[in-house]
Amino acid sequence: MPANIRVRVTSKSRYVKDLPALRCAGPNTSPTKVLIATVFKRVNSLRAPRFPCLEDALGPGKIHECLVCVPDENGEDYWFLIGFKYQTRGKRVVNRALMTLHNRRFWDADLVIMRCDSEGLVVPLKGAKYSLLAEVAIREFLQELHKREKATESEGGGRYEVPERIG
Repeated sequence: MPANIRVRVTSKSRYVKDLPALRCAGPNTSPTKVLIATVFKRVNSLRAPRFPCLEDALGPGKIHECLVCVPDENGEDYWFLIGFKYQTRGKRVVNRALMTLHNRRFWDADLVIMRCDSEGLVVPLKGAKYSLLAEVAIREFLQELHKREKATESEGGGRYEVPERIG
């Protein structure tokens, strides 16, 4: 699984396809379904590079990424790409979906989650099973950030590193 799966598709032979994902932003109390424009290299291969344009859902600016692995009830691992962007000062809106998923804690970021295959390529996030696993991945991600934030506070404050991968 690569550390960063948003690799630009530089081929002139490419196309764009919308892939289903989930978004946590603004006043919605649960993740909402969105379509993320994804650039594919035009080749006859399922392993073709692809670039999910998370900026479509999160807007321009610095987008952080993290790969999160969660097991299902049978112990099979599923990978998810979480992309998030901190809200700009003065435009902060309570992200109610994230508050619902993580113990009512305020977090000043908008988040998008996409499903990945075992090789780290984004694939459609369809079906109730994957939506529930995506919510588990979001919870694990937020819990890890919360642990890092608390550790940083106990060391006198400052910024904490956002993990590239969890699980």
